[in-house]
Amino acid sequence: MRKITIAMIIMILVSLMVGFTPKHENFGVFLNLDRDKKAVLEGYKTIVIEPENFTKEDILEFHKSGKMVYAYLNIGALEKFRTYYKAYEKYSLGVYENWPDEKWMDVSKKKWQRFIVNSLGKKYAKLGVDGFFIDNTDVYYEYPKNKIYRGLVRILANLKKKYGVEILINGGDEFVKKALKRGEAGILDGINQECVFTKIDFQNRKYLRQENETIEYFQKYLSKIKKSGKKVYLIEYAPDKNTREEILEYCNENEFKCFIAADLELGG
Repeated sequence: MRKITIAMIIMILVSLMVGFTPKHENFGVFLNLDRDKKAVLEGYKTIVIEPENFTKEDILEFHKSGKMVYAYLNIGALEKFRTYYKAYEKYSLGVYENWPDEKWMDVSKKKWQRFIVNSLGKKYAKLGVDGFFIDNTDVYYEYPKNKIYRGLVRILANLKKKYGVEILINGGDEFVKKALKRGEAGILDGINQECVFTKIDFQNRKYLRQENETIEYFQKYLSKIKKSGKKVYLIEYAPDKNTREEILEYCNENEFKCFIAADLELGG
């Protein structure tokens, strides 16, 4: 029998707090994690981080330990806490529901496109990250106009061309489906889908099981993504025991990577 050490016990306890499961410990999303708490990332093979919180030396350290690192990059919305908020707020389209300090962005604006690609993209690529975790291409769902679709395509194509890193799109199913249909899916390497089996009750701050109709929709969508040869990741929030087991079984069967988060904070 394998001897259980104190170190192993500590790892198990930490794992329970951050959403670790033995078969899926290789993927974790930590957008609110500061570099002084990076020990939480032990055991993960693929991580998503807020690049503003880490240094080039940190990324090198992650690589030495065998990690693949994605930098969070919000291209379709603008958060109020960002230092560049006031400079680009004028290109916003409206307030993001359930996120009052965030606004949807008009991605067709050239200045916003150049800022994302030539400023933020360049800054984060210089850290040595392996890819960009692209958020809020759902702006196309909110504002389904061709200029919004084309703006997203231009941003992603230029990020990939300039920096040669992987592009992982968080959500954005309507945008991704259109890109697949139009033969433009070369601009992405994979997708991450939140809330396939769970959902968030923002008003009461609760995490519930997703409706069966929505689960079926996303399973069909993810099957299509898999057949296209793209990577598939999932984030689920605080599922009950039965739902958790269902999630893990589904991911194992489909060879998808999954992170089961304790809550929306994603801070480890």
